[in-house]
Amino acid sequence: MIKFNYKLNKSFTKKIDHDFILSSMLISAEKVKNECCQQDYKNANFLIKLLTLANLRKLVFCKPEFFSHWVGLIYNNLPILADRYNQELIFKNASVDYDLINLNANSAQVKARIIEYGSYLLVELSRLYFIYDSKISHYLYNELCKEMTVANVKKTLRQMKLLSEGNSKILSNKKSAPHIVYPLWVNSFQNIFDYKKLSTKFGYELVKASGLRVCPYCNAETIRTIDGIKKHRPDIDHFLPKSKYPFFAASIFNFIPAGSACNRSFKGSVDVLTGYIHPLITGIDDVKLFDFNYDMINSCVQININDIDCFDNNRRLFEIDAVYQDPSYEEIYLSTRKQYKILKDAKPGENIFNDKDLMDTYFYTNKTNQNRVNMKFEREVLSDVIEHVENRR
Repeated sequence: MIKFNYKLNKSFTKKIDHDFILSSMLISAEKVKNECCQQDYKNANFLIKLLTLANLRKLVFCKPEFFSHWVGLIYNNLPILADRYNQELIFKNASVDYDLINLNANSAQVKARIIEYGSYLLVELSRLYFIYDSKISHYLYNELCKEMTVANVKKTLRQMKLLSEGNSKILSNKKSAPHIVYPLWVNSFQNIFDYKKLSTKFGYELVKASGLRVCPYCNAETIRTIDGIKKHRPDIDHFLPKSKYPFFAASIFNFIPAGSACNRSFKGSVDVLTGYIHPLITGIDDVKLFDFNYDMINSCVQININDIDCFDNNRRLFEIDAVYQDPSYEEIYLSTRKQYKILKDAKPGENIFNDKDLMDTYFYTNKTNQNRVNMKFEREVLSDVIEHVENRR
C-alpha cells in the first residue's frame, strides 16, 4: 500500500559486504560448489558461474525490479533447485486432468478410464523427471507403479495438484520424505543465504534505514524499534518467501519491515512474485482508496474500499476490507468532521484548509504515510470532510 525507500549509506553497505558477504556467504558458497563438483557434475558448471563473489553481491543488493530475472535464471538453469524449494514452478507445467480426482468410480467403465489414465500419468511424470530433474516426479512415478488402482491414481493426482499450487508437504511427510533424496549441495544451497546471521548483525540498522514507523502493507499497524537494555524490532517480512526463493533470503530489498498481523497472520509464505505491489517499487499513496458515505441524520458513516486493479491482490492478501471495518475508523471520521466544523465556525469566512499551521496542528498533515499510523486513511478522511463541509453537505 505505502511506498518507501531504504537509505543505505556507503559505510553501511561496506559493512554488509565485509562482515557478511565476504566472511560468511563466500565461504559457504565455496563449500556448496565443492559438494556439487563431487556429487553432481551435470549442474556444477552453472553453479560455479552463479556463485561468484560478484553474483553474491548482486543477489544481496538486488533491486526488486530484477527479482524475476534472477528467478528465471536460477530455476531455469538449475531446475533441481526448483524441485526442492519451489515445486509449483515445475508442476504447473504438468499436462493432467485434475477433474478426475472428483470423478465417482461407480462403474467398471469409469474405473477402467481412471486406471487407463494412470498409464498416461506415468508418461507425464517421466517427462517432468527428465526435463526438470524432478526427484519428486521420480518418487510419484515409482509409487504409482507399485499399485495401479483407482485410489492410487487419484492420490497421485491430488499430490500433483497440491504441488502445482505451491504446497510442498510431500517433502516433510514421514512416508514420502525419506524416498525423495537430493544431492547434498541442493539441501546446503539455502545455507549460503543465511538470513538469521545477517538480521542478527544488521536487522536494527536495516529497519531504521527504511524510515518506517508504520506497516507499509496496511498502514494500520505501528511498527517500533526499541534500542534499550532490552531490544525490540518489528518483523522483517521476506517479500518473496525464503522457503521458495532461498537465494533471496539475504537480499536487502526483499526485506519489508511489517506489522505482525500482515506478516504472520495474512501473508506468511504466499508467493507474491507476480501480480502484487512491492512497496519498494510502488504504492497507492496518491490513489483514492476509501469512499465515505456520511449519514448526516444519524451521524454515522459507511466506509468502502475502492477497486484499484493493481492493488486487488494486495487488498485480498492483507485483508484490507476487514482491517478498515474496525469501529475505530468510523470514530476517526466523525471526530475529524467534528473538529473541522469547530475550526470552521471559529473562523467564519476563512479558507482554513489553506492554513498550513492549523492543518498540521489539528490534523497532522505534516506527517507522512511512512511515519504515522493510519495516515493515508486520515488524509482521505480530511479531504472528504473538507469537500462536504465547505460545500455544506
